Amino acid sequence: MNETALYYIKPYESRFQARIKSIEEIDGSWHIELNQTLFYPEGGGQPADRGFLNGVPVRDVQKENGRIIHITEKNPGTGPVTGELDWDARYHFMVQHTGQHLISAALKETDDINTLSVHLGKDSTTIEVDRSDLAEDILEKVEKNVNLWIRENHPVDFHIAADASELPKYSIRRETKLASNIRIVQIGDKDAAACGGVHVGRTGEIGLIKYTGMEKIRGRLRLFWKIGDPAYSDYRQKHTVVNCINSLVCSQTDTLTDRINNIIKEKSEMAERIKNLENLSAENMVKTLCESITHYPPLIAQELPERSSEFFKQTVKKMSEVEGISFLLTMKSKKRIQWALYLPRDSEFHFDQFKKNCLSLIGGKGGGKGPLWQGSGDRIDQSENFTKAFLELEGIC
Repeated sequence: MNETALYYIKPYESRFQARIKSIEEIDGSWHIELNQTLFYPEGGGQPADRGFLNGVPVRDVQKENGRIIHITEKNPGTGPVTGELDWDARYHFMVQHTGQHLISAALKETDDINTLSVHLGKDSTTIEVDRSDLAEDILEKVEKNVNLWIRENHPVDFHIAADASELPKYSIRRETKLASNIRIVQIGDKDAAACGGVHVGRTGEIGLIKYTGMEKIRGRLRLFWKIGDPAYSDYRQKHTVVNCINSLVCSQTDTLTDRINNIIKEKSEMAERIKNLENLSAENMVKTLCESITHYPPLIAQELPERSSEFFKQTVKKMSEVEGISFLLTMKSKKRIQWALYLPRDSEFHFDQFKKNCLSLIGGKGGGKGPLWQGSGDRIDQSENFTKAFLELEGIC
């Protein structure tokens, strides 16, 4: 094993002393190799550690031709180096990586599901698998198994296989392309996998694993999991939300789904009744408007009483179906003014002129295809002037 990699030898330590083997400035950043380090370099889906070298922030750690390179924005000096990890971040990813091994093992054991790739994140860990579909009961079983293995508190050990000929005795979960010095991470009798990541010492440290969803990607599935603290945070958040909903709808958790379904059904029925009432109201409004015609050929320019947008929409639709009538209707709604212009007989009408002379007064927007134009504006105090400007444009006043 690489003697430089203290993170394998002392995974629970966060502070170390080292000396600089090489240091080079590249494009404004300092690339530093130490004789030993606790900083884990990015790899295998696990992000690089962050922390400090002599108080200088380490913004990345990468492997380059077998060397571990620490990247900083400043030169940490040429003498002895004190390194310090961001321990919370390091431990978080130790938990994530170990939890991912358990999940992948349970997927394989439960339904022969193979892990293709993984990404360990701050809030979620994702695992891409060789399936295009998975039943929820399979994933529930996987979740149940991994949490059982956590409670059983299996030891997490590692072994070094000198070459591929030693691999059969470990029964590793998936094949590896490595040919020598192969690091095997062993979780009790539940899993063995070739892995270069950093892990916790026992499964009990993981605490909790929760499956949270899936998405299709490249014809396969990406599974989302909460591991450790993110799983507890997710539980607390959802517990708070469920309690709040229970209070709002006067329900208990075991009957909440039925209660919400009933509310949705009632809302749908109420929306249908409101729609019917608005339709009837629009019909009555059309009748009233037709009885108020004072111009010939028939032209109605009127502001409707403030009601819903659906009422205005239905009124405009029904008015446009009345033969021989032109109109400009407006309605104030939620600090805006809706308008609709219908001119079936005026083939000479120029909307650009209407836009300039009338719409500009209300800060209006909209358009359409003649003979019907619609839109809205935000200067509701100019509603009367808007209508007046249109009548002047039509030569009526």
